[in-house]
Amino acid sequence: MKANLKIVTVISATTLLGAVGVARAQRCPERQLLERPSGQPGQEFGGEVEFDAAWLMAGSPGADGIGAVEVFARDETGWIHAGSLSGASLDANSQFGHHIRLMGEWCFVGSPGDSGSSGVATGTVQVFRLHEGEWSFAQELSPSIGAVNDSFGISLASEGRVLVVGADRSDAGEPDGGAVFAFELDGDAWTESAVVIPNDPEEGARFGLYEIGLRGGQLVVSATRKDESGFVDAGAIYVFGRECDAWVQTQKLVAAEPANNRHWGNAVAIDGDWLAVGTIGYGVDMYAREEADGQWAHRQFLSASAIPQSDGFADFLAMDDGLLAIGASRVGGNAGVIHLFEHRPLAGGWTWNWAFAGSGTDEGDLFGQPIALRGAELAAGARGAMGLGAVYCFDLASCVCPVDLDGDGDQDADDFFIFLDRFVLGCP
Repeated sequence: MKANLKIVTVISATTLLGAVGVARAQRCPERQLLERPSGQPGQEFGGEVEFDAAWLMAGSPGADGIGAVEVFARDETGWIHAGSLSGASLDANSQFGHHIRLMGEWCFVGSPGDSGSSGVATGTVQVFRLHEGEWSFAQELSPSIGAVNDSFGISLASEGRVLVVGADRSDAGEPDGGAVFAFELDGDAWTESAVVIPNDPEEGARFGLYEIGLRGGQLVVSATRKDESGFVDAGAIYVFGRECDAWVQTQKLVAAEPANNRHWGNAVAIDGDWLAVGTIGYGVDMYAREEADGQWAHRQFLSASAIPQSDGFADFLAMDDGLLAIGASRVGGNAGVIHLFEHRPLAGGWTWNWAFAGSGTDEGDLFGQPIALRGAELAAGARGAMGLGAVYCFDLASCVCPVDLDGDGDQDADDFFIFLDRFVLGCP
C-alpha cells in the first residue's frame, strides 16, 4: 500500500534548502535509533541494513576483524535487539555483514573476504533460515569458479526462489572483469545454477561490484569501471532476462554523457517499471520499462548540481512504491543527508520532496550509507556515528506537515515559514 504522504508541492528544493539549510529545516525526527550492544570503535555498525515487516538486520562488517550482524525483531514499541547471526568458521577480514538480503524465511549475508570451507579467500555467502522465531545457520555458498580476492558476496539480490551474488573481481570472463552467480532453491538447499557475465566482458570492469537489481525476472548489474565511447572507467549497466535455465543479456545502458572515471551506475535501484541508476556526485538517471518490448527507456535525470546540500549525492539509492531515497553522505563534512523524491506524473515525473538527517548527526557520521526503504518506512545507516555506528529508523508519513498550515484556506508564504518551524520542532 502506498504511503499517504502530504507534501508541500509549492516549495522547490532550491528555495527550501537554500533558505534555511538542511541542518535547521529538514530534521525529520527518527522513530528510533539503534545501536550495537557492546559496540566498539571502528566496527561500522550500520554499514549495511535490511528489514522487512518483522525483522531488521544490521551489519557491522568491521566488528572484531571478522564482521557481525545484529538481529532486531519488531514489537508494538518498535525494534528490539533479538540476538546476532554467526556464520560458519569465518576468517579474519571476512567482512561478514557487508551485504544482507532478507527474503521470507531466508537471510543471506555476504562475506566477500571469507575463505570458507574451500580455504581460498574468494568470499562466501552465509545463509540463515528462520524457524519458530529463531534464525539459525543453514548453508555456506561459494562460487564454482573462484580465486583469491574475487569478492564473492560483495553484492546480493533475491526474488522468489532465486538468489544472485556479485563477485566483482572474478576472472570468469576477463581478469577482474567480474561476474554474477545465480543460485536456486532446490528443496532445502541453494544450488548454483548459472554464471552471468556480459556479452562484452572487459578486464577490470568490476561487473557486480555495487547493488544488483532483481525484479520481475529481470536482472540489472552495473560495471562501473567499464570503458565506453573512448572514456576510461565510464561505467555501464547490463540487463538480463531469464530464458529457461540461462540468463541472457537483453540490453546495455550507458550514460548520455560518458566521462573518464565517472563510474556511472555506482548505485542501482529497481521497483516495478522504474529503474534508478545513480552516479555519485553527478546525479540519478531514471528509466521506465516500455510496455511493448520490456526495454528500459530514459525518462528523467535528477541532477546533483540542481540540488543544494548534495555532496556525495547518489552514493546510495533505495526505491519502493513511488518513493526514491537518495543518499548524500558527504554533506556537512561527511555528516550526510537523504533526499526524498516522489513519482508524480502530473507534476512532470520524479519530483523532490525534502531532505533530512537524523537527530544529532555530525561530521564523519556518513548518514545515508546505506538506505533501506519499505513503503513509508526507512532505515538509514550511519556507520561513523559516535565512532561506533548507528541505524536511524523513520516513519516518513509522520515527517510531513499539512499544506495549509495556518488554516486560512490558502497555500502561501505564511504556510512556508510555519512549515520550516515545524520541521525544527517535529511535525505534530
